[in-house]
Amino acid sequence: MLAPYNALMVSNARNSFDDGESETVGSLNYANDGGNMGKEDRKVLVLRLLAESELALTPYVLFRNLRMREATFERRTLSYYLAELLEEGRVERLEPNGDPLYQITEKGRSSVREHEFY
Repeated sequence: MLAPYNALMVSNARNSFDDGESETVGSLNYANDGGNMGKEDRKVLVLRLLAESELALTPYVLFRNLRMREATFERRTLSYYLAELLEEGRVERLEPNGDPLYQITEKGRSSVREHEFY
């Protein structure tokens, strides 16, 4: 069973900048999205949602569900994460009717399992 999504949070540090740049705290890079998750943590949040749903989801459905989980990054950022996850082989893109759907791969599931221990 997967750990709750809030287990991904690695620090209580808050980013106070709003200039669109990122802040480095220790060795972690925090985006200026008002959150306290590093980039890899946010990518694993996407993977976790795909793993828990066991479905292939559109970017819009992913985004809406991530927002319900209080993710603070924007839809454009999700697109970047999906492109990176696709390139890394952690998700696959399906286009049954021309609409992109994303589903987690076994490599992505491994990333989620490995991340649970941090």
